[in-house]
Amino acid sequence: MKAKKSLKSRPNRLLDQKGQALTEYIALVLLIAVVSIAATKALGGTVKMKLQEARDHINSDITIDGK
Repeated sequence: MKAKKSLKSRPNRLLDQKGQALTEYIALVLLIAVVSIAATKALGGTVKMKLQEARDHINSDITIDGK
C-alpha cells in the first residue's frame, strides 16, 4: 500500500515543482525589470546629456557652403 500511495503523490509533487519554477521565473523577471527601471532612471540624465553633446559636436562640424 505504501508504494501505491507513493506513486499517487508523485504527480502532485511534479506539479508543485513546476509551479515553484514558474514562481521563481516570475520573481526573476520582476527583479530584472525593477533593476532596469532603476538603472534607466539613475543614468537617464547622463545618457541624455552625452547624446546632446554628441549631437552638438556633429552639428558644429557640418558646414553648408552652398557648393
